[in-house]
Amino acid sequence: MRTGDDFFKVIGRDKCGWRLENWLWARLSSLGMSSLRFNAPGSNDDMASYIKFNNVNIDGLLQEYDNNVALLPESTLAWIVDDEWQFKWISNKSGVMLFPDSYKLKSNEKSILVLDLMSRADKTIEVNKYKLEWARQVEQDKKYMWLFDGDEKAKIAMLVDWVRKNSHLLLNWRLIECLSLNAKSEILIFFNLTLQPSEVQLCFSSVKKRWSQEKYRNSLKGKKQCNVVLTEKSLKRLDAMADNYLLSRAQVLEILIRFESEQKRYISEWVKIAKGPDTE
Repeated sequence: MRTGDDFFKVIGRDKCGWRLENWLWARLSSLGMSSLRFNAPGSNDDMASYIKFNNVNIDGLLQEYDNNVALLPESTLAWIVDDEWQFKWISNKSGVMLFPDSYKLKSNEKSILVLDLMSRADKTIEVNKYKLEWARQVEQDKKYMWLFDGDEKAKIAMLVDWVRKNSHLLLNWRLIECLSLNAKSEILIFFNLTLQPSEVQLCFSSVKKRWSQEKYRNSLKGKKQCNVVLTEKSLKRLDAMADNYLLSRAQVLEILIRFESEQKRYISEWVKIAKGPDTE
């Protein structure tokens, strides 16, 4: 429990939800209260002490909060999820910065606190606009989903390696050298908020190219190039089989060689026919 009887007496209410608790912490922190014990056991009693000893107009604050909640009922916030990238996006859009110890909150709680702290009469309209803009942002972020579509750890490791080796090419290189790029949200923040558009293109295309090259090199392990001369008729047949099965020429030849090697059905018959009956 973070709240004792003293807190309820000071605020004059029988209960206090998490939105009100977080909002009060933020507002009192803006008035000078330390937020070091935010979210700690008994921390709301710290708020009660601060309110009493500093003669804070708690009735005015609570009225401000009630007016805010009337503009943002729970139904308008259903699109907000526990996603650090979404929180950064909302904070960046609104221009609202939270107190340092707010990191103890979940991402969705931080996002809602940012919106609760917004001070504007058209807040409901603005938040609905954010909802639509976030949906567009999610669509735009799909171009980065290649990083998380199979072999995620290896791809991210390659991204981190490229950034580390090429940070001198990026405008915010001092900030970039301190970044952590382990989670999906951190990478989306990196591409959307840290890099310039031209840098995003350079970074992402370079990593994708390097990944393709490495995959290709790995696919060649245990293989050697072999030049084979075929008749035009055989080439047409080979291409037809490749097109029919959506395979490469090399893949078709590999399959044919493997099956003939295992089953020995066709070449031996062809040799018999080619030699003719008099050669036996």
